Amino acid sequence: EPRYYIALYYFIDKVGIDRLLEFPLACELSLAFSHLPIVTDENSLKNNHPGWRFVKIVDYLSDNTIKLDFEDDDSFWTITSKILTNCGYEDWDVLWEPAEKYAKESDLKISVEMLDAIAFKKKNPWCLSYPMFNPSLFLSAEFNRFNPLFVITNNCVFYNTENVKYEELLIENEIQSLALQIIGEKSKYNIYPNTLQCADNYFGLKSCKHYINNTCDGHICNQSEIPELHCDENGNIIDGCVLEIFLNSLGTSIKSLLIGRTNKRYTLKEIGEAVKKIKSS
Repeated sequence: EPRYYIALYYFIDKVGIDRLLEFPLACELSLAFSHLPIVTDENSLKNNHPGWRFVKIVDYLSDNTIKLDFEDDDSFWTITSKILTNCGYEDWDVLWEPAEKYAKESDLKISVEMLDAIAFKKKNPWCLSYPMFNPSLFLSAEFNRFNPLFVITNNCVFYNTENVKYEELLIENEIQSLALQIIGEKSKYNIYPNTLQCADNYFGLKSCKHYINNTCDGHICNQSEIPELHCDENGNIIDGCVLEIFLNSLGTSIKSLLIGRTNKRYTLKEIGEAVKKIKSS
């Protein structure tokens, strides 16, 4: 689809196809922000939203020539720091600080993965934008252990949970599916628009036993009968609705939610206005 190539087309139009090798670097720096953008804060959006960052970085590259030297690791930090500084963005030490601080304060295995990934990136600075430049590194076990947590295809989901607790992955799926529904990104598995879909139903994952055995169809509203929560003697959850468990962690419940049409697309401005109303209520 054209939308998947719009960033590439923009780069070629502004910088030129002869400098296409710099495109991955522009993408990496666009995604290197320290805080999530606040939709109601224009300055936050321009500094932390990947789209805004990409436009500004590409504009800088269109007016300035850089020389990529993959043999020199120090040159990566020199080049990228210059780009970040001239675009008015934070440098690497500041960019990594909140991620490292958050990860060190958590005992989640996914946090350990984050710290390992940052340490690997610091040691091999070119590896993210240009992973195949160094074949031995690209094929190494050290590099390949950082596979995506899961890859969704048309008819299958591949998991890489060796270094992550399965429960953490389930909650991560729920976070993503809920966020996508809030902004109106419709799932192809959506049947009833006035309900919330759990992650299993939204992504077609089929990992929840209640969804697999058809005791729950994955479309949930405040009138739904959801699987009862059961814990072991140590308080560990052994059964229940993962979406409801996630909502409980946010301080709410599916029973408390009035759900509108989750397949209606909303603009950032509309979402921002809704957030303002919630905060003022």
